[in-house]
Amino acid sequence: MSPKGPALALRIRLEQDEALVQVSASSDEGDDWVPVSKRFGVRLVDDKAQPKETRAIVDEIAQGMLDHLINARLISGPKVQGKPTYSVRIDNASPLILNGLALAGKETSTSVRPSVLSGISLPPRRSMTVSASPEMIERLGLKKGARLVAADFSDL
Repeated sequence: MSPKGPALALRIRLEQDEALVQVSASSDEGDDWVPVSKRFGVRLVDDKAQPKETRAIVDEIAQGMLDHLINARLISGPKVQGKPTYSVRIDNASPLILNGLALAGKETSTSVRPSVLSGISLPPRRSMTVSASPEMIERLGLKKGARLVAADFSDL
């Protein structure tokens, strides 16, 4: 089935202990599916070979989908008046408009509240850079990388 405009799709193939997931997006013309990235796997069993809860599997698939659609990374800038400067580059690989997102550090605990950036209106397949204060970088634990927690997309 072909898309009828900007859209996203997941193809999931279940194998023995793994779900293989392919994220696809509509083409620029909106009439065909194009893979966004390589397939990724989600294990269906835990370390003790016990089946994972469905909710945990779906959460991992959703996180993998976000990781393939949006890339957010910290960029260190030059020192200004002896203080470090930072910015966050956001790449939208989807065919949809990115209206907002929530970021946290890659290695921060779930008790750290993510930072929300809303009202950005980042067009499909475009990038933007926003400045970030050293305090924000420290609070969110972004020095070891950014982790996308949520995204708000809309159609064109």
